[in-house]
Amino acid sequence: MKRSCGGLLFFCVLLSMVLCSSALAADGAAQPAADALHSLGLFAGTGSGADGAIRYDLDRAPTRAESVTMLVRLLGKESEALSETWDTPFSDVPEWAEPYVGCAYAHGLTNGVGGDGRGGQLFDGAARTGAAQYLTFVLRALGYSSDGDFAWDRAWELTDKLGVTGGQYPGGDFTRGDAAVVSFAALGAKLKDSDATLADRLAADGVFSGEQYEAAKRIAAAEPPAPVSVRSVSELAEAIRPGAEIVIAPGRYDLTDFLGDFSGEKEREAWNAAHAYVRIVPVYDGAELEVRDVAGLSIRGGAEETGGVTIVTEPRCASVLRFLNCSEVALEGLTMGHTETGACSGNVLDFLGCGRVSLRAMDLYGCGVYGVRAAEGSSRLSVSDSVIRDCSEGPFELVDADGGEFRFTDCAFTGSAGGGYCGFWGATALVFERCAFGAAETYRWRWDETAVFEDCVWTED
Repeated sequence: MKRSCGGLLFFCVLLSMVLCSSALAADGAAQPAADALHSLGLFAGTGSGADGAIRYDLDRAPTRAESVTMLVRLLGKESEALSETWDTPFSDVPEWAEPYVGCAYAHGLTNGVGGDGRGGQLFDGAARTGAAQYLTFVLRALGYSSDGDFAWDRAWELTDKLGVTGGQYPGGDFTRGDAAVVSFAALGAKLKDSDATLADRLAADGVFSGEQYEAAKRIAAAEPPAPVSVRSVSELAEAIRPGAEIVIAPGRYDLTDFLGDFSGEKEREAWNAAHAYVRIVPVYDGAELEVRDVAGLSIRGGAEETGGVTIVTEPRCASVLRFLNCSEVALEGLTMGHTETGACSGNVLDFLGCGRVSLRAMDLYGCGVYGVRAAEGSSRLSVSDSVIRDCSEGPFELVDADGGEFRFTDCAFTGSAGGGYCGFWGATALVFERCAFGAAETYRWRWDETAVFEDCVWTED
């Protein structure tokens, strides 16, 4: 390891979870806390359900190996752990957990449980640890010491005073749900002898922003965001942020006019420096809007009976909207495409490194190369009640997926020059349910054996 990561003391928080039910998880706080941590990029699930929803397994106890992994992610240090080669004396660490255990061991945050009889040590990654140790590590993460500030076997006495816990202990067992609740509460606790909180420290380290943390607090409190109504492209761009629910007033919105104000490099750099979540990205024949690092964003069109919402752009090399490293994104009731038909090298919607994306009641049309492109580790895409039409290559391109399910329900694919492309297999599933395929789309998919088709309609020659 080449640089320090003092925040990794918080690794030890989750090394102490045990079995069965818990007072924290039972009161319904576990799921919102897990979702809030996930929105900050701090908490990963154990898989996904058929609907694409992340599964956290909050009611079971994790192993020591899982706990170390969960803490690395909780601290936003996963890429750091994976970027180093770590040496440990342990002979029994699963291969997938080696980077996480190695990082924790290098910083003196975890030790073995005894010799393996062959000169090495055992880590015993399948073992569970108790709630007292869990809370002890939380307190150490906040700068407190069990040598004088508190007794490790009564750690809840101090966590109660700090507001991290609320009298749930002693008694009860620790689960992954408890870990989520306590971990999120610890983010708001002050560090010892400081007015700064753990969240302040992580924000200063660039793990997340203040706005993202405020949005996460609303998620943890299960508070729905107040909708924001917008009536221009400028207002839309300014409203995009984590947790935002944006309602676009009926009308036609041409991104080209807005982007034209930033045709110079100086103007683009000034805009990008002032906006954390929306960037203006130059392309060969203009520019495109890129939404990045946003979780929990919803954008929907106003009432369709009053004309609906259409969003267009002119540059042929630009996507209408591009999303980078986003999660929990929902788009609904929007017509999107380029201003004119013809040759194109941009897509309508681009999702790069995004997860849990929902598109509903959309009308996506060419000349875009693809109506929807999901790539660079994107996962869990759901498209329903939508039309993708007249694209120069096909309705969608799905490549380099990161697991989960890609599902199209009650959709129509028609008029495109090709059928689209899917470049993933294995753990990632592609499902079409009650979808209608045009001629080119039928030719591509009618006899495909890699996807699942349920009650679909084909165009016969």
